[in-house]
Amino acid sequence: MNKLKTILIVGDPLQASITANILSRRLKNTPYSCSTLFIPSLNSSRIKHVFRPFAPAFSPIAKEYLTNSQISHIKIAHESEGSSFNFNFSNYGQPSSTITFHQAYQIANNANQDIPCFDSFLRIDKDAGGFCYDSNDTLSKTNRINFSSNIYNTVTESIIVSSSEKRIEYIETKEEQRFTADLYIDCTHQGQLIRTIQKPIQVNEQEIPTFKESHSNGVNSKGSSCSEIKIGAKGISTTSSTPKSSHTAIYDFSEKGEECYYFRNLWTGNCIAAGTAYCNIPELLICKDRLLETQIETLSKLLSTTKTSSYAQRYLEMISERLFNEMVDSTNLLLTKTSLNISLTERNAARRALFISSAATHKEDHSMIDENCWGGLLRGIGITPRATNAIASTANKEAILKKVMEQVSRRGAL
Repeated sequence: MNKLKTILIVGDPLQASITANILSRRLKNTPYSCSTLFIPSLNSSRIKHVFRPFAPAFSPIAKEYLTNSQISHIKIAHESEGSSFNFNFSNYGQPSSTITFHQAYQIANNANQDIPCFDSFLRIDKDAGGFCYDSNDTLSKTNRINFSSNIYNTVTESIIVSSSEKRIEYIETKEEQRFTADLYIDCTHQGQLIRTIQKPIQVNEQEIPTFKESHSNGVNSKGSSCSEIKIGAKGISTTSSTPKSSHTAIYDFSEKGEECYYFRNLWTGNCIAAGTAYCNIPELLICKDRLLETQIETLSKLLSTTKTSSYAQRYLEMISERLFNEMVDSTNLLLTKTSLNISLTERNAARRALFISSAATHKEDHSMIDENCWGGLLRGIGITPRATNAIASTANKEAILKKVMEQVSRRGAL
């Protein structure tokens, strides 16, 4: 009989609860047993929002919100007055097996053929691209599911972490309860566990400056600064007795604030950093709950099929760093529309050059952002192709244009 292996999930209540929910479902017939240690903070209780194309939801509660709520717009504030613009992230499909939608759209532009409403569809009125949700309500629903799976929660205000030789020895709460486990999953704000083992890697401030985050409901009482990005979320409230409300997340880059960073060796010894413990970054298009879900889904497959080997560690780190780079690159592209002095990341510089030269985008495996979304994001910030590739340029233009019109019409943009 396999020896029972204990997993202690520590940190932000919602992220710890989501982690426990996924692992309990995926590791049902394995020798792993999960428990959670919640450390509530100011960051634990707030409205969250995310754009659907950038973050597939795995947990049942998040999937529920996908159908019940919608993001309304992104607003970028400039020096004099705020101006807003949106992106068309609709997945129209490919007109052919060798030509992407954005290449076909460029063929239409080169032929002076209008595709009605494609650009005006950037309003995303008809098919908003995301959802918003209340952390506390989501936590309550997830905990009810976890309780039925015999996952029990301990709540504390603070912890002391004892580590030695790049391993966690034990965790002691403010109430002097001591916890030990075979595997610790760190979901704390700023990675309280993983920081005792390694130092984070900072992102270049020329690519993503330090930032301050704040939230408001309804009308924002704070004046717009030239380096402020607002994301407005309008959605269905989490309780039936409360009417619809609006919510705004504000990221201010005008003052010295929190640094953007991540932990490269997120799985070290018996400790794994995930979600909010793994990285710190403005949650503009991808929230860290969705990053966490993808990381934990990946981890659950590794734990159920392999031993905690060096291969499993490297694989989880590779997937996580790829997703984090996408968060960095999408944020970096958005910041180029502000008055901040922003340098493109090397990946974005290559992405921009490829898109301009051929209306193409680089395809990554295990990606949260697909090719169509990158194309929509690049067009949204004003980067337009000058040509297509050799295959697209020799294609039957009439057939391509007809197919594109059909695809756009089918999506309801006409």
